[in-house]
Amino acid sequence: MALLRTVIRLNAASCLLFGVLFTAWSAPVSRFLGGTSTVVVVIAGVALLFNGGHLLTASLRRAIRPGEVCYFSTGDLLWVTMTLGIVASGSVLTTTASVVLSLVVAAFVGTLGIVQLGALPEEPSADSSDDHLPQHLNLAGKITASWLSMKRWVKWWLFGVNALFLLAVVLWPTSIARFTLAAYLASGPWLLAIMIHQRGLTRLLGVAHLVPWLPLGAYLVLRLGSDIAGPQLSRTATPGEWWYAAALFTLTAICLAIDVVDVWRWFRGERYRLGSLNAARAGASSLAR
Repeated sequence: MALLRTVIRLNAASCLLFGVLFTAWSAPVSRFLGGTSTVVVVIAGVALLFNGGHLLTASLRRAIRPGEVCYFSTGDLLWVTMTLGIVASGSVLTTTASVVLSLVVAAFVGTLGIVQLGALPEEPSADSSDDHLPQHLNLAGKITASWLSMKRWVKWWLFGVNALFLLAVVLWPTSIARFTLAAYLASGPWLLAIMIHQRGLTRLLGVAHLVPWLPLGAYLVLRLGSDIAGPQLSRTATPGEWWYAAALFTLTAICLAIDVVDVWRWFRGERYRLGSLNAARAGASSLAR
């Protein structure tokens, strides 16, 4: 618990530091970022000050509340997701220095969020230890055991999903490629954080796709059917981008539908770790998330 308290305080210090910087020196910060409105900078600064104060207060309590830690880590991971989206848009951070510094800060914040969740003790099973993976396994071993317990066709499906996302590099530096890769990278910290917190793979992993991929799906729909998010893609004028966007939207729509069901089932009580005895009894080795 000492590690958790230290990480939360480090998180608080970073929030308070940037909060003071954004509110007291909003004009220079705005210029550094490439012309972002000072009002936006001040609002972000005030939000960071409030969050930093909450973090500091939580770290000073005798008993740290797991729910608050999950809340803080969710905010950290959202910061990473939003940063990657902003960088991909190319319209807010308009200087190389601002992009590099924003990505460095996002990596730092994301690491804090993941470590906070990892420092929490493992949640007790609702009914028996059969929901847990063997206690002799370390964290990496539990995650590996969960992954290996999946059926072969599920693994190939996941490999295919990853391959299609990574294929976006062929279209670089188009906005389709930038947003796709940003959404793909943004899902990584969410996946890692949830696997660490859950000590294995559970249906809650669907959240890791829902957060960054829902905005991506909306973007793809807009590009395929309108000019709202950029010039409408066409099979004749931009065939490569059109076919890729259509294929990616179809795949992500299927994935998100599965993820919604998985997350709903997790909240309904199906919280066993993939590879545990309860998962085997429920036939959960076919779980795709």
